[in-house]
Amino acid sequence: MFYKIKVHASKCQGCSMCINNCPINQQIEPNLKYGEGPKTKDVIHCLKNGRCMILHPEKCINNNGGFCNICYSSCPKQCIELVVD
Repeated sequence: MFYKIKVHASKCQGCSMCINNCPINQQIEPNLKYGEGPKTKDVIHCLKNGRCMILHPEKCINNNGGFCNICYSSCPKQCIELVVD
């Protein structure tokens, strides 16, 4: 089963937990694990105008038959939803 990331931007408060905890984002931008923001737009998601924004959903392992859900489980406001594709 494949899942896509859906962000409910109206709930997002820009804490960046989803972005910094994402293992794919950390592979692309290693400094995320130290709380820094991404310096590249090659990551799966980033903050834009204080809200989480999906940039490259195709890089998410959920889209490739895997299952991660770290962004979903790390979001304190439950802004992220994994929807069946």
